[in-house]
Amino acid sequence: MYKKALGLSLTTAFLLVGCNNLKADIMAPLVVVSGPAENAVIATNSVEITGTLSDDFMVVAASYTVNGGAPKGITINADGSYKINLTGLAEGDYTVVISAWDKAGNRKDVTLHFKVLYTDVTAPSIVLDAPASGSTVTTPSTNISGKITDNRGVASATISINGGEAQNLTLGADGSFTFMQNNLVDGNYNISITAKDTSNNTKTFTSSFKVVLPDLLEPNNTFDKASLLTFGQTTGKAIIDGSDRDVDWYKFEGQKGQMVRIEVMTQSAYADSQLDSVVFLYPPILNAATDFLAFNDDAEPLKGTDMGSKIEYTLTEDSTYYIKVTSFKADAGMADNDAKNTYKVRLTLVEGE
Repeated sequence: MYKKALGLSLTTAFLLVGCNNLKADIMAPLVVVSGPAENAVIATNSVEITGTLSDDFMVVAASYTVNGGAPKGITINADGSYKINLTGLAEGDYTVVISAWDKAGNRKDVTLHFKVLYTDVTAPSIVLDAPASGSTVTTPSTNISGKITDNRGVASATISINGGEAQNLTLGADGSFTFMQNNLVDGNYNISITAKDTSNNTKTFTSSFKVVLPDLLEPNNTFDKASLLTFGQTTGKAIIDGSDRDVDWYKFEGQKGQMVRIEVMTQSAYADSQLDSVVFLYPPILNAATDFLAFNDDAEPLKGTDMGSKIEYTLTEDSTYYIKVTSFKADAGMADNDAKNTYKVRLTLVEGE
């Protein structure tokens, strides 16, 4: 009577109850990455990826890909844990996709990003192209050039000459640099270049060169080619050489009543100078017969320590005056052609002394 009232058989009722307890599996597996952290920076060529895989029913398969490569299977432990070991990694960015499937075919993908960047212990490389170490420079300016590179990047670079203040170098895209060193005089020069990379590794490179300047005032071997001087000026390097009886001419503009001092500095300017100089002061030169106004062989008070010369003279008119410098030997008619016959000329006004 109860069955008829329901209009159902007992068998049918039990089937309906059982169907209500069955659920369709639409839930994808849960993929957890325990390590490394997202966007981690790895300092070695290997990394271990760990985590767990779980599902409301069962995870039946899992795989991973690296940077879009072919998928590789993952072994799932009984507790759902997994481990992926990646080795032989080069520096760079990596994307790992971990995929898991359950029995119903539901799939879950999780993406992990990390970067491999080895611990940097390599200092920058510094190459000097010019001037070559130990070379001789014969100009008052020289271009110091080279290249500085690093496996990560150069953060800063400086150059110092003879222990002077460090100056910043500007590097090109390829690490090349140029630095113009001016106002060179005879002597030895030491270059020190220091570079620091982005990991604070530092490298210092040293080199040296020698400066031997020629006579930059030539040609001034005749009065019509005399080098112009101004008061307060000291010339650069000059040499009595190039011929057996070389002479050098200079000129300046003077005014009546001015007392001028003309100094030829030999050993006081260049310690290895071999010049025993003589100096002449001339009025405007009309011809070879024009006589000099003043002459000096050995200067006082430099006599005994410097074989230079000095004239002090009060000018008698507004005019162009000429100075002739040569060696004592050449003036006496003897040959004196020596590259070490070096000197400088200084022209000053004597005021209130």
